[in-house]
Amino acid sequence: MMLWNLNRLGIGVFILALMLAFGARAWTDPAQPAPAGNVPPPGGGGGSQTPWTSNINAAGFTLQGNSTASGNLTLDSTSDATKGFVLLNPTGGRVGILTATPGAYALDVSGDANATRLCIAGTCQASWPAGGSSQWTTLVNDIYYNTGNVGIGLTAAPGAKLHVASLNDAILLQPTTMGSPQVTRIKFNDPDAGTGPMSIEYYDNGVAALAITGGRVGIGTGATAPTQPLTVSSSGITRFAVKSTGAGTPFAIFATDPAPASYIYWKAGAPFVFATATDEAGTGWSEKLSITNGGELLVPNGDLGGGGTLRFKNAAGSANAAIYEANNNIFYIDGSGTASGITFRGAGGICFDGGGCITSWPSGGGVMTYLGGTTLGVAAASIDISLSQATEHTTCYLEAKGSSSTAIKNVRFNGDSGAASYSWNAFLIQSTAVTDAQDTSDDSIQLSGLDALADPFSSTLQITNFTDTRKAVTYDATSAPAIASYPRRYSGAGVWSNTAAQITSVSFFTSAGNFLAGSHAWCEGRDI
Repeated sequence: MMLWNLNRLGIGVFILALMLAFGARAWTDPAQPAPAGNVPPPGGGGGSQTPWTSNINAAGFTLQGNSTASGNLTLDSTSDATKGFVLLNPTGGRVGILTATPGAYALDVSGDANATRLCIAGTCQASWPAGGSSQWTTLVNDIYYNTGNVGIGLTAAPGAKLHVASLNDAILLQPTTMGSPQVTRIKFNDPDAGTGPMSIEYYDNGVAALAITGGRVGIGTGATAPTQPLTVSSSGITRFAVKSTGAGTPFAIFATDPAPASYIYWKAGAPFVFATATDEAGTGWSEKLSITNGGELLVPNGDLGGGGTLRFKNAAGSANAAIYEANNNIFYIDGSGTASGITFRGAGGICFDGGGCITSWPSGGGVMTYLGGTTLGVAAASIDISLSQATEHTTCYLEAKGSSSTAIKNVRFNGDSGAASYSWNAFLIQSTAVTDAQDTSDDSIQLSGLDALADPFSSTLQITNFTDTRKAVTYDATSAPAIASYPRRYSGAGVWSNTAAQITSVSFFTSAGNFLAGSHAWCEGRDI
């Protein structure tokens, strides 16, 4: 600090610090102390004094400018017109003003200080702008702002209570330390401090609990971006909970594109429903399947379709029965274990809409079993039936919608078309005429004898199917001509004796043309 500039500081008393270290010229230590502790002036005193030319030590002494009241002490670097510097403690130490114990600062003033200007790091100011009022209110360690909006990174007025604008990360929440189960959260609470509609949490194991990427939401997907509108992944929690607190309020999942909308719909106390509608509001609601609270499965207008299987298990989840669709929309019901089939309980038995009930099977003959059947989807020269098993007594039925040309109706077994495998005898009854036709060596049994026709045709065969070289066949057949014509009825018998094996397939065919589409044949059987 330069003391020749003391008029700027206005603190002339600052010179009192010279008591800490004072150097002067032409001084030697006296042999005896001066009276009253004063330092006698060098050179004998007087108005004009000889300058000191060597250092003096004045430790513990007080330097006074005058002994009279209001005396001044003037310190100048030189009496010459060209001034130098006045140095205080050039090698260290501190200066105290109005204090005998300066602290840790180079200059310690105990009292008021006045200056024309104040310089900080070489920048001098005579004054600073007065501080304005703040929008923020301080409360202990907190600040708050109750009116208006707060904008960060904006050049215009913010449009919300907090408006953050940034091309990069706008808000970063990062705790200094974290340990399980601590989390970083963004929470939305309602005014009465209840948990609001959304909470986003990031666990300290580095896995994101919730991610929203490209319009898709991922829950528990971690670092993997969700690929669907909603992806939920969990390795420990196996439940997906949906709760509606409103009384009677339903919950629905629906897909609306393409129409019709597909619904999965349920609510407390009501069935779990699968349905379709024309829009997401449920217009044109059509229930397809529902499951009641009691475990009942309801299918208002459904089918298994395409040979599907519907399986039911008992309460233990082991034994089961299956309803399935096989050939020609014929449905079977099977069980599992040693006893398969259907059990009807109750005195009513099996009843039919057309009338009549069966409460027990006739004794003796056993129960007829469906062995197989075929319905033609397109016109074909034959209707072939593969039997599921061979039975000792077999009954087969033919319901033909007609044929594409006039032809004789025939039947073969096990694909045998040998020239001498069959013999037959048929009677044609038309009006009052009876015609007898027969053949003792043929490649098939002719159901219509020698009569060729294209009319719709039905026939019933009774076959004795023992493991024997000869199988006896009796049959009745009828044609359905135009109403003004006489119908034809055929009654006959035949034998197939080319093999010792039981019959396992039956083929109806025409001697010319095709059976029309929709023609149907099937077989039943039982062991005697």
